[in-house]
Amino acid sequence: MVYQEEDDTYGVSIGKTKSNQYIMIYSYSTLTSELRLLDAEQPKGDFKVFFKRKKGHLYSVASHHDGFYILSNHNAKNGKLLFSKDFPESISSCSVYLKHNPKVLLEDIQAFKNHLIVMQRSEGLEKIRLFSLSDKKERNSQYIDSYEETYSMSLAFN
Repeated sequence: MVYQEEDDTYGVSIGKTKSNQYIMIYSYSTLTSELRLLDAEQPKGDFKVFFKRKKGHLYSVASHHDGFYILSNHNAKNGKLLFSKDFPESISSCSVYLKHNPKVLLEDIQAFKNHLIVMQRSEGLEKIRLFSLSDKKERNSQYIDSYEETYSMSLAFN
């Protein structure tokens, strides 16, 4: 057995990060989540908890060769985007990449080699925001446009 979730109100998923650097076990409920990571090159090692489970704290992590991009609702009802170059000691040790905006709900993130994609919702509509990660001096971003008044956009497995 690799992992057993003791709380039957939680779901569990297992897989590899998009960067292929880690094997992950993600435990989640409606209000709370917890991620465990294991270096994929050390498969007999121990999983390490990213942020310990805390009631009401939902977070997700995108592993990137530069570090970790973290979507978190900690002190941010609609979410904020954090960054940590290394495995963080705590949430307070992370830097803010995209601050909380009470008018914009951050829903999902995906990290690619040179881009970070943020799924967000504002004024009832979904928007996909694309950040360039190749320019370290400035956080350039753009939105993927829709040419309709109403539409549906989402991120999927890639």
